[in-house]
Amino acid sequence: MTLAIHDLQAALAAVPADGSPGPLVALPFPDGTRRAFRLRATQVMALELAARYPELRTYAGELPGHPENRVRLELTPAGLRASLVHEGHQLLIEPFRPGDTAHYLCFDTASLPADSKRNREEARPEGN
Repeated sequence: MTLAIHDLQAALAAVPADGSPGPLVALPFPDGTRRAFRLRATQVMALELAARYPELRTYAGELPGHPENRVRLELTPAGLRASLVHEGHQLLIEPFRPGDTAHYLCFDTASLPADSKRNREEARPEGN
């Protein structure tokens, strides 16, 4: 799917930096639809690093009226990466290929092959 990264950047620029709720931002889903999440800015890096790399921004949000459906996302010069929980499914949005900020994959992690790296990591016992 394609994503107008400049439109997304403009929408994210309207999210208050103080962590209060911002505008609704539509994100793509595997079925081709889009759903609007209310986002807020999050701080995951140490303040010194955040000041040094202002182009790295992170957000969290939820589907209005459905707080169990949530998203965490980051926008960097490499593009958008997002992890969503929607109706009990974990979805990922990732760039189609390195350096391409216009084309994205959105998929349910349950659709990954059993021998995929992500499934091997989830199956690994804690502490290993």
